[in-house]
Amino acid sequence: MKRFFKLLLPVLVVVTSCRKEIEIDFPVMERKPVINCLFSSEYPLMTHVGLTKSPTDTSTYLIENANISVFGNDGTHTVLPYIGEGYYSANSFLPQKGVIYSMEVDIPGFKRITASGSIPVSESAILSIQSKSGFKTEPVTGTGEDPTIPVQNLEIRVKDDIKVEDFYGISIV
Repeated sequence: MKRFFKLLLPVLVVVTSCRKEIEIDFPVMERKPVINCLFSSEYPLMTHVGLTKSPTDTSTYLIENANISVFGNDGTHTVLPYIGEGYYSANSFLPQKGVIYSMEVDIPGFKRITASGSIPVSESAILSIQSKSGFKTEPVTGTGEDPTIPVQNLEIRVKDDIKVEDFYGISIV
């Protein structure tokens, strides 16, 4: 009989537990253009154009009808045609080091967006890349267990001129 009650008690607790659904009304986000462009002298200039979205929105908002012009302070000028999936690129246009480029993006229904940037003339170099695989024990809330979670550590050492403000892009595929 004691064994029956020991088994019955957990079942009753689970079956009769309380649950209340709470609806959260997120404010409606104003859609604004998002322009992403990271350029180097080794690849054609490519820009991605889309719209902002709320954290719960699973849709993708791509802009297919933007007019994008790029002007260099060396007199160069190009227009980036739409190539699909929100991307614009001119395959024959390779940005050059030291040239300041200005980009103008016109999207119907929005104000003109402008930005400028350049590829630094100073030489930077990747000194080393080190990758370490391993495992780390992390408690997972609610399980009472200590599972093993795989981790990957990546260390990149770069020689860079600290007097020059520049940025690096890392793409992990």
